[in-house]
Amino acid sequence: MKVLLTAASILALGAFAACGELPAESNVVDLRVLAVKSEPGGFLVDLNKLDAATDDQLRAQITALVVDPSGAMMPLEVVGAVGCPDYIDVITTASQQIQTTKLCPPPEATSGLPQELAEVLMTQPIAAPDPNPVPPEGQFGFEWTPTVSYGFTQQQIAAFFRADTSIYPPAVATSIELNKAFGLPAIVNLSFAVNGERVDAIKRVVYWPDMKDGKPANKNPTLGDPMNPTAPQIRFYRHRDETTGVPDQEVLEMEPMISIAAGDKLYVEPNYVPGVGGTAESYTINVLNTATNTIEPKMVEKELLRFQFYATAGKFDPEMQFSELNPILVGGTLHTDAEWIAPKDLSTLPAGGGTVTVWLVTHDERAGSDWASRTFIVNP
Repeated sequence: MKVLLTAASILALGAFAACGELPAESNVVDLRVLAVKSEPGGFLVDLNKLDAATDDQLRAQITALVVDPSGAMMPLEVVGAVGCPDYIDVITTASQQIQTTKLCPPPEATSGLPQELAEVLMTQPIAAPDPNPVPPEGQFGFEWTPTVSYGFTQQQIAAFFRADTSIYPPAVATSIELNKAFGLPAIVNLSFAVNGERVDAIKRVVYWPDMKDGKPANKNPTLGDPMNPTAPQIRFYRHRDETTGVPDQEVLEMEPMISIAAGDKLYVEPNYVPGVGGTAESYTINVLNTATNTIEPKMVEKELLRFQFYATAGKFDPEMQFSELNPILVGGTLHTDAEWIAPKDLSTLPAGGGTVTVWLVTHDERAGSDWASRTFIVNP
């Protein structure tokens, strides 16, 4: 295939090059929500005892990691908080109103449903944290961790998992049966404002059918080593082995000095307990066998973890790592670290050198998440 470059397209390419590269995802300079976690990390529903759990036992604490280096020492306002069941397919098929996935629907989306179903599908307001606005945390004052409470009620759980689908249209009945088999998420939509900026966040709180396999409900992946609580949650290294690429020469100072002029390197690695019995859990989940069109249980020996890297200056390469090797690759060495790359424009660093904050966020396969942070001092 030939590509024809017109004069206009050449000029456009030149203009893009002149503007420089786009900001890296891992570089945090203004208002961002880096992660949202639910505690507990998930719920198991005993299909034989749908009335056993109380509303309090079904409710989760939802905490967001909100950061804004440009809004240091300012209060953060929670300007919006709502929750709803993620029954988007049911709402769409019943009301013919297509909804944006993962966003709680407006009231009219459930108006065409049977009353007993509409009552449990409606979007509900969530009480803002107290106090609101939320004061900043930490010595630099540009991090906030607001927490709200939300979860399905016992009435909703009973309605979702005990629903008599024979009374509903076929498309609605199919959606309900799939949710009963695969689990039903609650969707939490949050909006935050600080320093004249606003940002939105979405969090899933998942209710799975209990598979009776002895496996507990999902727990959030945690950084650090429970057997060595004094060890850092995030490890720093100054060097990487030329043959294996494995980082070495661990930095033992809690806040090391990195000299750009001296060509210092910094490799950042999550400290976690891998394998069965560690952070990566094993679990059983229902899957759809497309060959037979039947739902079957599947055992997952070890869930995959994702690690995302962020910093207040510079960027990371790569910006994301995983707890397992790419299955497409044959052999190789697992790397979970990322290299911090100093900004090309040193004027973006704190004047005369200063502190750079690093955040490391981890996610598992079942909507679990957690984070940790660490700082270092950079000297141009």
